[in-house]
Amino acid sequence: MIDFNILVAVFFTLCVYSFVYKESPFWRIAEQTFIGLALGYTTILAIKNIVEVAWIPISTGKNYWFIGSIVLGLMLYTRFIKKYAWASRWPMAILIGIGTGVAMRTVIEAQIIKQISATFISLVADTALKTFNNICIVIMVTTSLFFFTFTGATGKVSGKIRTIGRYTLMLTFGATFGYTVLTRMTLFIGRFSFLWSPVARYYFITIGVIMIIALALKEKIEKFI
Repeated sequence: MIDFNILVAVFFTLCVYSFVYKESPFWRIAEQTFIGLALGYTTILAIKNIVEVAWIPISTGKNYWFIGSIVLGLMLYTRFIKKYAWASRWPMAILIGIGTGVAMRTVIEAQIIKQISATFISLVADTALKTFNNICIVIMVTTSLFFFTFTGATGKVSGKIRTIGRYTLMLTFGATFGYTVLTRMTLFIGRFSFLWSPVARYYFITIGVIMIIALALKEKIEKFI
């Protein structure tokens, strides 16, 4: 008996991986399906949130001030009417202002305050390994900041400090890139393990062969046209 869920999962997985060879109709099918599903899901979720968060409280007489939020939301669509497009600037300005304020609070706390406080550590810890790590953190942070701040320094001491900072940045970028590649490989291994599992192996081989034949025939037909 054909398992439709596994069949669809294998088909779209192979459609996405077909882009590794070249852009093909299979890749476009997967791309357009993903975009369509994402837009549909987002739209339904937005409508559900409006009904549950705003419409139900308004209809039950609990929070009438939600009417203002609905009006502002509807004003966003006035941008499609040339005569009243100016009205969409009001809700957009409110969204940008609130979003910027909330984002700045979290960004300043997470990326500035937390980062600075994390570098103010004691050099001597309870173990030798922690002590070594703390010393490395202080040296790497200081030299990296020196590398970007004193770009025009040409002295011997400043040159050595900037060299250490440059090596620190290279190590950081390399570790970040390696972690990214490792994450992508983990995802690939997970998908390939699924494709080669006993429940999906038959679909993988069958659909893969059909896709290869279809792409080969497509290329031959394009040469004759």
